[in-house]
Amino acid sequence: MSGIHPTHYRITLEPDLERFQFSGTAEITLETEFSVDEIALNAIDLTVTTCGVRRAAAIVPCLLSLDLKKEALKIRLPEAICGQFVLVITYQGQLCSRGPPPICGCHPVSGKRCTAGVSMCGPPGPESHVRH
Repeated sequence: MSGIHPTHYRITLEPDLERFQFSGTAEITLETEFSVDEIALNAIDLTVTTCGVRRAAAIVPCLLSLDLKKEALKIRLPEAICGQFVLVITYQGQLCSRGPPPICGCHPVSGKRCTAGVSMCGPPGPESHVRH
């Protein structure tokens, strides 16, 4: 995201330990140096249920698409935006769906650090998808 910088994250995560699933919301405050109408984010092992831009008291929906080769979520903003805005994303996923749970934040086999705690606990695969 060249020219786009996150300045604040507000993350909620609700685990369901009986079904080894989680759901949550990410509110990401972004600052742009120029006008943008599309953003790409990592989307490994997440099902994005909603995505929008906060506008006063409302959230304006964004269009979503997934690039499986790059494991990236492409977010088409409702309009070109320059400056600061808040992206609100709701999501679901499986706890360590690709391997054993991490030990102290590291994958016990590879020793690689897990990103986002529970979303990348094994080698990447094609399971990621987006709900529209």
